[in-house]
Amino acid sequence: MTSSRFTAFLCLCLIGLASPFIISTSVCTVLCSNNVRNVRNNEAAFEAAFFPPSSSLTRGSLWASRVPSTRVPSTRVPSTTSLLNSSNNNNVSNNVSNNVSNNASNNAQQSLPPQLEKLVAGFERMGDEKIRYKQLLFLATKLPSMDENLKTEDNKVPGCLSTVHVHASYDKDKQTVTFQGDSDGLLTKGLVAMLVTGLEGCTVEEISEIDGSFITRSGLDQSLTPGRNNGFLNMIASMKSAASSAASSAASGSSAASEASLPDPSTPMYNEMISKLTMLKPTSLELLDESSQHAGHAGSKGFESGESHFKLRIVADVFEGMATLKRHQLIYTILGETMPKIHALSIDAKAPSQV
Repeated sequence: MTSSRFTAFLCLCLIGLASPFIISTSVCTVLCSNNVRNVRNNEAAFEAAFFPPSSSLTRGSLWASRVPSTRVPSTRVPSTTSLLNSSNNNNVSNNVSNNVSNNASNNAQQSLPPQLEKLVAGFERMGDEKIRYKQLLFLATKLPSMDENLKTEDNKVPGCLSTVHVHASYDKDKQTVTFQGDSDGLLTKGLVAMLVTGLEGCTVEEISEIDGSFITRSGLDQSLTPGRNNGFLNMIASMKSAASSAASSAASGSSAASEASLPDPSTPMYNEMISKLTMLKPTSLELLDESSQHAGHAGSKGFESGESHFKLRIVADVFEGMATLKRHQLIYTILGETMPKIHALSIDAKAPSQV
């Protein structure tokens, strides 16, 4: 009896616990049914108000056409590959931008003459300091020997630990400069060779724009003490000055030759000699009439104009590498029939490298 009561009591408790849930479910079912009924009534009213009975749209089709899709619009999520591609594209753009910037910077540095640029770039590519040093010593062995007559105090580079000489010659036709140089120090001689070779055939303007900053770019500064570095800068300054002086001398010599060639009716012999000597294209030409110093001498008689003795100073490229006797013979050949008309001619003929 007791167990039956307990079982009954337990059932009542379970029913009591489940009742709220059952009631809630029933209420929700009723509310949902009413809501659906209200929506359908509203749809019928909407159709009746805006769509005539003859319309091809049915109630179901209207619902389908008006109820928005519950499908969530797809949002394209970039894949890992596309993200990597995007990143790579950005990197490429940055690299291109950096390369353009670096090229602009390099172009700003590349103001050297072609031959000097070639030498500097060659040293720059050598990653080892010892290799650069050996190459510089090799350049020293290839430097053409300098005429001993040009190793003067005027051609000496000041402020160098070693004795250094540089000389410039100017070509009026090409308007370019050629250098000769030498040093008693092998390392310094290599630097001289680098400059003499690199500036070969440059104009005065190109040489004037050179500074010593390229020695750092070449990496050779690592092999130079502060004293040798200052000496290198002094070499460049001396070569600039020598180039400018050579060009100025050539210009003044050309002007002097032009003035000397102006005819003077009172000096026919002088005019004839000048006219022929200009065929040698001298950079400097000076013809002095010293006949007055020999007045009354036997040699001065028989010349109608009284022009008998001359002194000639001439500088011309054609004399380069030519012996003194050969130079005199060339001048006699140029003057030709004029020589028998004068009594004496003193000649001082030099090449531009000897001036």
